[in-house]
Amino acid sequence: MIHSGPSPLRRLSHIEYDNTVRDLTGLQASPATGLPFSSEFPPEYSPAGVFSSSADDANSAPPVDSVGVAAQRADAEKAVAEAIAQAVVSAPDAPVLSCDSATRGEMACATAFIESFGKRAFRRPLTGDEVGEYQSVFRAGSSDATYPDRIALIIAAMLQSRNFLYRVEVGEPTPGASAIPLTQYELATRLSYFLWGSMPDAALFAAADAGALSTVDELTAQAQRMLAAPAARSAASEFHRAWLSWQSEISKSAVAFPSWTPQLSADLLQEALTFGDEVFWKDGRLSTLLTAPYSFLNGAVARHYGLSVPSGAESQFVKTALDPSERSGILTLGAFLSGYSGQANTNPVLRGNYIRARLLCAPVPLEPPDLAGTPPTDVPPGLTTRQRVELSDSSPTCASCHALMDPLGFGLENFDAVGNWRTKDGDAPVDASGTIVGAIDAATNGPFNGPVELAKRLASSGDVRACVAAQWFRWANGRTETFPEDACSLLAVNQRFEASGYDMRVLPLAIVTTDAFRYRSAGAH
Repeated sequence: MIHSGPSPLRRLSHIEYDNTVRDLTGLQASPATGLPFSSEFPPEYSPAGVFSSSADDANSAPPVDSVGVAAQRADAEKAVAEAIAQAVVSAPDAPVLSCDSATRGEMACATAFIESFGKRAFRRPLTGDEVGEYQSVFRAGSSDATYPDRIALIIAAMLQSRNFLYRVEVGEPTPGASAIPLTQYELATRLSYFLWGSMPDAALFAAADAGALSTVDELTAQAQRMLAAPAARSAASEFHRAWLSWQSEISKSAVAFPSWTPQLSADLLQEALTFGDEVFWKDGRLSTLLTAPYSFLNGAVARHYGLSVPSGAESQFVKTALDPSERSGILTLGAFLSGYSGQANTNPVLRGNYIRARLLCAPVPLEPPDLAGTPPTDVPPGLTTRQRVELSDSSPTCASCHALMDPLGFGLENFDAVGNWRTKDGDAPVDASGTIVGAIDAATNGPFNGPVELAKRLASSGDVRACVAAQWFRWANGRTETFPEDACSLLAVNQRFEASGYDMRVLPLAIVTTDAFRYRSAGAH
């Protein structure tokens, strides 16, 4: 029997919007993430553990002021859509104006445009009623409007349609079924946004036209083709950035860290992205992602880490061996360590909860608003960060949750708030010992001392392996997993992952063949 979770409505993320506009129109612009339009788009809201491309967050804003944010977004989408439309029809030898309207007639050319452009914009053929609606838009242009001006009206209207802004999945009508197969065009769209972060290309549209996405073999062949394209590298990089919450705009205390600059923050992000991409595409192993004693440094990052600048690395990111007793994979990268610290001090609680949420898929519950515990007011001077955290979280009301995350963060106390190695916190030696507790895989639990031992324990963890597969599953399907509906799909993905020796490159291929990717549950959107 086929089982699948829901298929909720998904709004294009800002990056997906930019990619889609580029591929749809040919304009080399980034209206949602780059100037001049990006300031008009409201920020994307992503609750903890949810990707910005997921339906779980409605890709909008926090619950407060949601009406105001929706209005702001609608205004931005209108302004941007109109600007894009004018740019398209104003381009030299604009392809959208290639139809000879003087010979064929303006409405005949407009109808041909509506059908061809609309199919690509909506990622499916338009219905007859939809074609009629956009013919009405064309007619509604003022009497003195030119043919290009009225084509621009159609483009602007389509770019504001929910069929463009959202990924709508209805599925094939299947009376009585508990799981409904997606249509060929819905599958093509799922594939393209999963593997490329953008709309289907001509080959995917042709496959959908021919009904050639119906079998596992056909989906696998398309996925393999797509993973070999440059767009797949950009999409995988965006997955790593989102999953691991790597940020570029991190601020620090100028007093504590006078050499910290916005450019250094951006360079640390680029180090992390380069590292993630190189490991995924050239090595693939999850263990390497977590334990590699190397990274990719340019001159600024090397100097920040207190290292000599590698040959040729002043302006390029070059693979560089690091001290294997200090650095070990993603948890020792400056982008993570600085992003999960305070302005001047480390934050073991943040770092520990990050590991539980991102690598163990077991985030600690949010602190209840009526929590009775209060921070101690009589903190002795000269305590290390670890000692202050232990004192603050020692009360019975706090300890049960903090025991799950604080010891994980303590394992990274050898790194300061900007990701540099240290052996002392103030005048006291750093204590980087800790213990993992609460993991499902019993072998994951246990003591460690320092970041390298912590990374090795996580690299061999069944919980981490299952979590990485789940993170890819969430990215592909735009939602968190549901049980029991997604149990068989996740089992199949994990079995292929295990059989590959935990090569992360098999995960996209494994996911696209699952029931969860090819179907949606009946009555669930």
